[in-house]
Formats: sequence, structure tokens, C-alpha cells
Amino acid sequence: MAFFDKLGEITKSVGDKTNDMIEINKLNAKIKAERAAIETGKAELGALYWSKFEAGAKLDADAMELCAKIQGSFDAIAGFEAEIKRIKEENEKKSQPEPAACVPGAPLSGESMFCSNCGAKVALGTKFCPQCGKTIAPAKRLCPACGAELASDAKFCPECGAKA
Repeated sequence: MAFFDKLGEITKSVGDKTNDMIEINKLNAKIKAERAAIETGKAELGALYWSKFEAGAKLDADAMELCAKIQGSFDAIAGFEAEIKRIKEENEKKSQPEPAACVPGAPLSGESMFCSNCGAKVALGTKFCPQCGKTIAPAKRLCPACGAELASDAKFCPECGAKA
């Protein structure tokens, strides 16, 4: 009988520890929810002061200083975004092919070709031009042995049997 008594004590101990862990997890979840509520409240307080600052209201010196720093960051972001736009426009101009070098539909180094509509460089296998949206006609596949035209999914030439 002592064995069963000992087994019962162990089972009760495990059950108590499990219940304690469940209770601790519930309390930790409540703590996390309260911390999230605090952060939300801080954000709302900040938004309230920011809206007063934007409206031209007179705030205390500390709040005005913080708002001025935030405004400085907004101004810096606007400058950075303008610089990004300038760089992208510059790169776009550089990436436009020269009219003399542009041969619409001609493969370029076996990896890309030009759009027949706008002249933009497009990768082989592309279905639509990323610049103008025109459908790109797939390049013809030719047999390396006899030059016969191959279907896009052909593994062997139907004319000579060579591997495509």
C-alpha cells in the first residue's frame, strides 16, 4: 500500500506544479497585455502632443524640443527620399539603350533582348516588357546541329534528332 501512497503523492505534486505553471503563464500573458497597453498609451500621448505642435499650440519647453527633433527627422527623411528619387532617375537614364545600339527583338549576349515597342532591355523568357507592358514574342529556338526551328519544350530536334 505504501507504493500506491507514494505514487499518489508524486502524481499530486506533478499536478500542482502543472497548475502553477499554467497560472504563471496566464499572469505573464496579462503582464504582456498591460505592457502593450502602456506602449499604446504612450503613442497616443505622443500623437496628441504632435497634433498640438502641428497646430501651432504653445507647448512646454521639453515637449517643444522633442517635437523640433521629430520635425528635423521628417525633414531629413524628405531630403533622403529626394536623393533616392534623383539616383533612380539618373540610373533609369543610364539604363536606356542608345538608339543606334537598339536592335528590337535581337538577343543580347544570349541572356536578354530588347522590347520591339520601347527598346527596353528584357530578359529572355520574359512574357511582358517591364517598361511598357507590351507582349514579348519568344525568341525562336533553333537546332544547334541543323538549324531547324524547335518547339519551346522540345528536347530533341524533329528534323535530325540532335539534342536541343
